[in-house]
Amino acid sequence: MPILGIVSGAVRVPISITYFLVAGGGSGGSGNAGSNQGGGGGGGGQLDGTETLYLSTPYTVTVGEGGTAIISTIGDNGDNSIVGPLVAIGGGGGGWNGAGANGGSGGGGGNGAGGTGSQGNNGGASNGSGMGGGGGGKGAVGSSSVGTGGNGAGSATFGGTYSGGGGGGNGNAGSPAGGSGGGGQGSQTGGSGQTAGAQNTGGGGGGGQGSGSAGADGGRGIIIFRYADTYSAFSGGSGLTYTGGTPSGGFRTYTFTLGTGTISFS
Repeated sequence: MPILGIVSGAVRVPISITYFLVAGGGSGGSGNAGSNQGGGGGGGGQLDGTETLYLSTPYTVTVGEGGTAIISTIGDNGDNSIVGPLVAIGGGGGGWNGAGANGGSGGGGGNGAGGTGSQGNNGGASNGSGMGGGGGGKGAVGSSSVGTGGNGAGSATFGGTYSGGGGGGNGNAGSPAGGSGGGGQGSQTGGSGQTAGAQNTGGGGGGGQGSGSAGADGGRGIIIFRYADTYSAFSGGSGLTYTGGTPSGGFRTYTFTLGTGTISFS
């Protein structure tokens, strides 16, 4: 019988990390002819907590990219953000066409589908009279009545506000706002004005309105984690853009803003 804590003759030494992962936001859906509007993209899914990893074990770290908007299509889901076994799910893309389209869900599954577990909320449905649904955010569902994206939420440990849903396209007057936490604005009447989700917030992109009006891109996610400074700075990290690592307050804290790579702790 194997001895607990020993694998292939090697002792697995644990290290506890406190983490916050935000996936890429979904892009907004396209508008189409007449007053048809695209739904807003969903904010990227969030994970926030504490995890036991192990020294001298390689872990993949990936900062999820936002979804890319394309004319005449539903929005593109954002990419997942990953630290080893931890996975934040990319925000869902907004719907498109028809008499208005549903917003994407926060945390994956586009076109008004449900958010993934506790990672995000549903996108709003079109109101059926010239307004695309807002994208879901981490803290709230997207609006159906005014096309506003759902508000995001932050990390109890690291602060900030992230994962706002994108506003839906509007065939009437006004520009539905994205949710707080980086959600992009929906298109104005006439097929312009939609804005992208903010980078490194996982915000959803705004929905387009009118013929040939693509929704806007989703915003890239972010990863933050910390661990006790009794451990050394991690090794590896090629391909990643990050800051931090200097001991402060008893911890080493890192913020990753771009890329993918492999790290290990010692």
